[in-house]
Formats: sequence, structure tokens, C-alpha cells
Amino acid sequence: MDWLNPVEWLAWLYGKLFLGHPFVGGVLVVVSFAALGMVLWIRGVDKYKEEHAERRATNAQLPSASPSPSAPEPPSSAKSSGAEHHTERNPAGAQLRRSLVHKPPINSSGSSSTPNPSISAPYGIAISGGNVTNPTVNNFSRPQRHLSQEQKAQLIALLAPYKDTPFSGIYALGQDAEGNVYAQEFFQVFKAAGWNVGLMVGQNFGMTVDDPAHPIPEGLWIIVNADEKDSPPAAANSLYKILRTAGLNPKGMSEKNLPKGTVQLLIGMSDLEQ
Repeated sequence: MDWLNPVEWLAWLYGKLFLGHPFVGGVLVVVSFAALGMVLWIRGVDKYKEEHAERRATNAQLPSASPSPSAPEPPSSAKSSGAEHHTERNPAGAQLRRSLVHKPPINSSGSSSTPNPSISAPYGIAISGGNVTNPTVNNFSRPQRHLSQEQKAQLIALLAPYKDTPFSGIYALGQDAEGNVYAQEFFQVFKAAGWNVGLMVGQNFGMTVDDPAHPIPEGLWIIVNADEKDSPPAAANSLYKILRTAGLNPKGMSEKNLPKGTVQLLIGMSDLEQ
């Protein structure tokens, strides 16, 4: 076991204290880390106040320098050169007066130059050239998946007879916004069919599969206990057939920390090749 990996720590903690209760365990872990972070934050604020209080006390003891008197600026007549930047010295030599610059900067070749325009296109490709009236930005992202109304109705009807299936919930990858939207639709369908889906869609961080080309799970995955991967429980086979009947293409995966006899549905990332 890699003790330097935080995922291994969380997996060990789940297996020891919260087996079969991922939501409760997640809430307690998040609250514990939040409390620890708040304590550290308060100590940091107190340390900052102490250091700056000492600094202000030190500055208060230093003698303040009296401002040196400055000679008043004699009245001057405004002359608009408009062409060159120059400085003039008054007869007393105590005050400099500058005229404003209205000419563009001159580069080393002797011709005037203007700064190049800056083009910003976060998460996309900005295309420009000369004066572009309608600039084009191409953004490539994974398509948002949805269950059709027909699929939702069909799934609810097929899932209802199996509502007592030992189910560990519906999960999505924590970093996948598109997958979480898709998982929410499955959550509502399973809930309408009477399945025990818990309070919300679960979040799975750091999940990978044995595929060098696509190590991050893509598509739908039915997960069973690692000891049952060769002979999965009947609930897994029933769920597989139901999803296939609704036009979906689930795949199988095993997880060592999942309780035996239970089934979990993981919503992976959208496949760009589909």
C-alpha cells in the first residue's frame, strides 16, 4: 500500500469505518478536513495580526521626518508644441515643466509602431488576421449526454420490479462536469423506480481502468466486488440486461472496497469517438 497516496488513505478509512455507507463517511471526512482547515486559518490570522501589531508599534516610535519646504511653482504660459516631447528649465533652475506627448512611439527603424493586439480564447483556439470583423473561436469539448424521454420511461418500467436490489448508488467522476449532469438523470430514473439511491449522486475521485489508451473510465460501468468478478451477483446481470434493453452499452468493473452482493453504477466520461 502506498501510504503517500491520499486515495489509498481514504480507501483504507472507508474500508475500516464506513463500509457500505459512502455518503455518511464522505460527510464526516469533509467536515473533519473543513474543521482542521478552519483551525489552521484562524491560527494564521492571529499570527498575522501579532506580527503586524509589533511592526506598527515599532513604526510609531520612530521620529517622523518633517517635510522639506518646496519652492512654489511660478506661473507659466502654456505652449502647445503638439509634435515633440521636450523639457524646459525656468530661470531659477528649480522647476521642470513637461509638455504632453501626442506622437506614437518610434521604433529603432525610425517608423512609428503600435502594440500588437492581444487575443484571448480560454479553452479554445482564437483565429485572427488583420482586421477581423467576425473572429472565429473553435471550442472542442465532450458532448453532453442525455436520456431521452422514451429511455427514461422504459428504464423506470424495467427497474421497478428489481427495486429491492442491493444497490450501492450511482456515482460520477468528481472532475467530470458533463458526467455529473448525465448521472443526475440516472439518479432521478432509479429513484422513480423505487431503488435505494441515497441522497445524491456519489463522487468518485482517482478511478482508473486497465486500458492504456483510455485509463479514465468512459461510458457506463456496472461495478461489483473484486471477489465476485468471475461470478457476479444476479443483480448485476439483471441491471446489465435492463440497460442494454434501453439502448445503452454498459461495461463491467470490479472494486475491492465494494460490499459483496451489492451493485454500483458508475457514469464515466463521454466518449469523443462516439
